[in-house]
Amino acid sequence: MRAFSVRNLLYTCCPAALRPLWQRIEASDVGYRLARGTFWALTGTVVARGLTLVAGVLTARILGDTTRFGELGIIRSTIEMLGVFAGFGLGLTSTKHIAELRKTNPARAGRVLGLTGVISALVAGAASFFLAIAATWLAETQLNAPHLANSLRLCCPLLFFTVLNGAQIGALT
Repeated sequence: MRAFSVRNLLYTCCPAALRPLWQRIEASDVGYRLARGTFWALTGTVVARGLTLVAGVLTARILGDTTRFGELGIIRSTIEMLGVFAGFGLGLTSTKHIAELRKTNPARAGRVLGLTGVISALVAGAASFFLAIAATWLAETQLNAPHLANSLRLCCPLLFFTVLNGAQIGALT
């Protein structure tokens, strides 16, 4: 009797026409790693998006008012936009250099990982500090909602961790 595993379950569910392709991928080290990584990335994305959907529905129910839910959306999208700019593309930088160096020069790959971690922490801190200072201006002039300034300030730690998360995901990729 075969032990239960996700691989065995997927192989059992795989149509007979695709099994030669499955065996070819499994025989290749790169193909197997790529397929495995793709499966887990897809699974993680589906779970994360599903939980985000559930959280959005629950948040809308709790807030009850469409105006307040819209304001929450404005704050979230503002933080995400600032996170993209503050990220400086460090996630992609880590992905590229760590993937190139992980086997040929692991010490240098470690230094790249450390450097991107330090830089992302510094940039995330600076972006969060900028948001804390500029929240009133941003809320009044750009969002046309001065009452959201304090909410933006409360999201400074979220911005900080969004930038760090982007760099770490790039390193893990």
